[in-house]
Amino acid sequence: MFALKQNGVAVELFAEKPVLHPDVELVDVSAVPDIAVGWIFENGAFLAPPPPPPPTRAELEAYAAAKWASVIASGTVTAGGFQSSTAEQWQGYVSRAVQLSQTDPSTPILWNGVTPITPSQLQALGAAVGIFVQAAFTAEGAAQAAIAAGTITTFAGIDAAAWPANS
Repeated sequence: MFALKQNGVAVELFAEKPVLHPDVELVDVSAVPDIAVGWIFENGAFLAPPPPPPPTRAELEAYAAAKWASVIASGTVTAGGFQSSTAEQWQGYVSRAVQLSQTDPSTPILWNGVTPITPSQLQALGAAVGIFVQAAFTAEGAAQAAIAAGTITTFAGIDAAAWPANS
């Protein structure tokens, strides 16, 4: 295996020795286990780069907020045999349909424009959406509090929070 070296860093790896311009720095790295692009050439040997610095509190807070948005945007719930997205647009659809079913229960409502849904089924679906959204708020709040307390210090710690699961 060969590494293309630029400014003391392995920028590309080749299984076989390529034919390159003579000015290109190519190093035989056959004896270097686990070498990867980004390794640093120092004192005649390739070394793994130092780990990146830990994320800042601001980066963790932003990641937790983005995680909340992602969970909401990609969430789904099922209740009474009906499924709904938890994305903000769908929250509005479900909320207005529940409101209509409460103010005028005689109005027929077709879920997704096809399947009739009863007011009680619709209310159960609306409750499931609301519970999911509140669980996401709770998970983000707990993650933000743990970030502030210094007990979450990595992105993986945020990912491991008690985010709601799709149903």
